[in-house]
Amino acid sequence: MRFPRRELALALVCAGILMMEICLTKVFSIVLWYHFGFLAVSTALLGFASSGVYLSLRPRLEGDEADAPIAWSAVLASLMTIGSLWLVTQTSFDVYSLWQDRNVGSLLAFVIWVTLPFFFLGMVVSRTLAAFPQRANIMYGADLIGSALGCFAAVALLNKNVSGQTMILLAAAVTAVGGVLFAGRRLVPQIGAVVALAIPVAMHLLVHVDSFAPLKSPPSKPYYAIESMDKMRKLQKEALLRRIRVGMKDGTTIECEVTDPYSTNADQ
Repeated sequence: MRFPRRELALALVCAGILMMEICLTKVFSIVLWYHFGFLAVSTALLGFASSGVYLSLRPRLEGDEADAPIAWSAVLASLMTIGSLWLVTQTSFDVYSLWQDRNVGSLLAFVIWVTLPFFFLGMVVSRTLAAFPQRANIMYGADLIGSALGCFAAVALLNKNVSGQTMILLAAAVTAVGGVLFAGRRLVPQIGAVVALAIPVAMHLLVHVDSFAPLKSPPSKPYYAIESMDKMRKLQKEALLRRIRVGMKDGTTIECEVTDPYSTNADQ
């Protein structure tokens, strides 16, 4: 019995697509406004449509010759997912000042950054379905099953208070695993897919996701004042204490924290 390598790979990539799309609604509701959650669906459709147009202008690949390009598309999709998350969370963009500050370019860049991962994800799905027309029904079934599992996993993990940024890194890792399966025995694309898998895994283990991709509210949101106040209070409390060394009569020294006499905090 043949191992369903491509079917499993396509299911994993589609699971990553839906996980990312659902989690982006949470990210957008914080960094923009809640009613911009639809932007996740819009950018996904834009990316898929763009990939379809691009592939229609390229020679059609069928059978085994399509495995390597599909694997590389999955690798790029995984890397673009991580890069897009970082760029979105580092962009200071307030939709309420769109016309006042003439920052339409920021909105355009925002949309492009989010569209890029979906462009390469769309290439994976479209190329797979086009490369194996005789198994299109099986492939499409794997697509639907993977998408359903991705939706279930995203909702279940978000209900367990897993952050949206962590979920997007997980989506990138799942997509990279799909790339490993698509690569098969082809060494170079397989190495690229393994590297793409190692990056989100290493980031999850070694880097705090909130420091890599912090979710900051725009100034127009009421929560922005609360976030600013919390940050200010944290800095003030850090300034209240100062670590010093105290010499004892027996010649030993100890370290202790004392109130900083130069602090101007009113709560002293």
